Amino acid sequence: MLTFPTLQKTYCFDTRNPLQDGSAKTTTWSLVPKCINETNGRKLYLGSAGYIGEYSGYNDNTATYRMSYYSTWVDFGNPIQTSILKKIFLTVIGGSNQVVTFKWAYDFSSQYFSENASIPTQNTSEYGIAEYGIGEYSGGIGVNTLVAQGSSSGKVLQFGFETIVSANSLSIQKVDIYTKEGRY
Repeated sequence: MLTFPTLQKTYCFDTRNPLQDGSAKTTTWSLVPKCINETNGRKLYLGSAGYIGEYSGYNDNTATYRMSYYSTWVDFGNPIQTSILKKIFLTVIGGSNQVVTFKWAYDFSSQYFSENASIPTQNTSEYGIAEYGIGEYSGGIGVNTLVAQGSSSGKVLQFGFETIVSANSLSIQKVDIYTKEGRY
């Protein structure tokens, strides 16, 4: 974690699982702790004037929160050719019984197209049972590929995803964009 108090930002880098290019997944937090401590048991403590908190679970101080991700503007390698968005595939790990909203816009517009897809209710038991609630019988996480049908066209595209996170881990693993070349 890297904190910039004057900017009111904290960057959290996942160095346990590097991406294919060697970089780390990064999230931005508006929480700016004065001190951060991770124990050998992998517990994370955050401190600020007057309090110490343990970072755990998937909610924000018991409340749900909206997760959003938006790409930069993409021209698919040919900035003078129109691209027609056909489909967006989103591979996620985790989540359960929640709606993910796909969003996309063209040519620097602030008007987004959108479509919803649902992550089904996940059985979190590794073998489909949680008889004893211990080790090998609990803790499995589902992998799902969500699909949105694209629409419209433009020279540059921005895409994004939004969902409410509540009590379940959720990680975007892969995004596949299918386009068709249009006119020059």
